[in-house]
Amino acid sequence: RFLLTAVGSLGDLHPYIAVARALNARGHEGVIASTREYRDAVEAAGVAFVPAGPSFAEMGDYRALVTRVFEPRRGMEFLVRRLVMPNLRPAYEGLLRASEGADLLVSHPLAFTVPLVAERRGLPWAASILAPISLLSACDPPVLGPAPWLRRLGPAPYRCLFALARRVVRTWEAPLRGLRADLGLPPTKRVAMFEGQFSPLLNLALFDPQLAAPQPDWPP
Repeated sequence: RFLLTAVGSLGDLHPYIAVARALNARGHEGVIASTREYRDAVEAAGVAFVPAGPSFAEMGDYRALVTRVFEPRRGMEFLVRRLVMPNLRPAYEGLLRASEGADLLVSHPLAFTVPLVAERRGLPWAASILAPISLLSACDPPVLGPAPWLRRLGPAPYRCLFALARRVVRTWEAPLRGLRADLGLPPTKRVAMFEGQFSPLLNLALFDPQLAAPQPDWPP
């Protein structure tokens, strides 16, 4: 029984439906845990569904949320600090219930509570990456709108940039560290949006190979 978490838009959901259907075709049980608004779409594809985490309705107007999330300068901060972090507890509790009887957990890049549930249950977990940018490779870095020329300077500037971003994002994740402490789990220095999203067991790049070739600084 594989429990796959899907957080975000339909573009986040559909890859997991495909993986779950492939697992089912091989005689396993693929189950998707996500917001309840996606139940009909998942079950219509012949995949089992369990609700986990808050619904979109609980977060406010969907269109307004999407507009703020895709704001170029502060969208990521809004997503993490205003949408993900305040909902960690219900996300954890929903996944803990959904993981009953699971053999393997599969995390979405924003499913920060999957490692916590895996630790609590003593279950293995695999990470999934839906787009190359989530891998934060300095060897094959993203083109940054304000400074497209930076890519011509090689990996070193990007390593410095990612290190700075990591320090900033770590401050956003204080509620996650607090939840770990409340659950009696040992502290960690891993930042969930950086190295913390990757599994020590298996990391799945769920995008076409034409979009990015494997790099030496990708996780195994």
